[in-house]
Amino acid sequence: MEKYIGFLVIILMGAVIVAVATNVSFFGAPHENPPGPGGFSFFSFPDKAYTPTPSPSKPLFPSLSSGGGTTQESPPDKGGAGGLSAPSTETIRKALTLRRANATRTGPQEEYLDLQYRSSFFRKDELSSLDLTDWTVENTRGDRFSFGYVANLPYAGEVNQLARFIVPSDSTIHVITGKSPFSASFRTNTCTGYFAQFDSYTPSIDQQCPRPSDEPAQGSLNDACLDYIESLPSCRIPQNTLLDIGNTCRVYITNNINYRGCVANHKIDADFYRNEWYVYLGRPTELWKEKREHIILRDGQGTLMAELEY
Repeated sequence: MEKYIGFLVIILMGAVIVAVATNVSFFGAPHENPPGPGGFSFFSFPDKAYTPTPSPSKPLFPSLSSGGGTTQESPPDKGGAGGLSAPSTETIRKALTLRRANATRTGPQEEYLDLQYRSSFFRKDELSSLDLTDWTVENTRGDRFSFGYVANLPYAGEVNQLARFIVPSDSTIHVITGKSPFSASFRTNTCTGYFAQFDSYTPSIDQQCPRPSDEPAQGSLNDACLDYIESLPSCRIPQNTLLDIGNTCRVYITNNINYRGCVANHKIDADFYRNEWYVYLGRPTELWKEKREHIILRDGQGTLMAELEY
């Protein structure tokens, strides 16, 4: 009998050791014991309940930028914004001038205002870049129209990536009543003169593109090809390519003498971007009267920033 009792005691002691080793209670759920500093101990029990320390986690909803769903960034500000203070509303008002331009013209595509933003009113320690995205223009009847988003690097005939409408000082904005030829307001650059070959723009786009003969990588072209390239005008895609210039020459012209090729070759140039914008309000009819018109420019909060009467 004593043999059986001894054997039973040994079995019970073994069960206790296994239970502790596997962190299991005879009377409930598994214990929530943390490992000790040197690892797990079979015979150590905490003096009080263990509360796991929550690990850092990301917010459920990351903060949204002011750019909404846009994907294109604005070109870098050469001056930078580090350490600069925001100018007063009155300073910004002084820097803005609203001009009539072609406001009295007939037809929404020819009707436009000019907004000039000048740097002469800013101190050196003031940030002069201005976000015009939510600004509006208003006519005598009280109709308001927002500027909206723009393409900083536009492409005609494509879906453009849009960004907030942020301008540096010394900028000119053409506010056209009608619709954009390619459904986007845009910033001009050294290559946008190519747009005028197939679409009409009011006011006219500056056609001072790099000359075809100044495009890079022409060292391997033959004399006939080089002579032909020298004869080409700026901002124009050749329409009647000579038959005897050779395939290499044709490939070069196809890849370089057009808007896309111009952008690829010059977008890193210091003077590539121009401080001129074409902003389209997308209206099918005229907005401004031929006379007795009062035009108001308001910021995103509705504050009057500039006005024009004629």
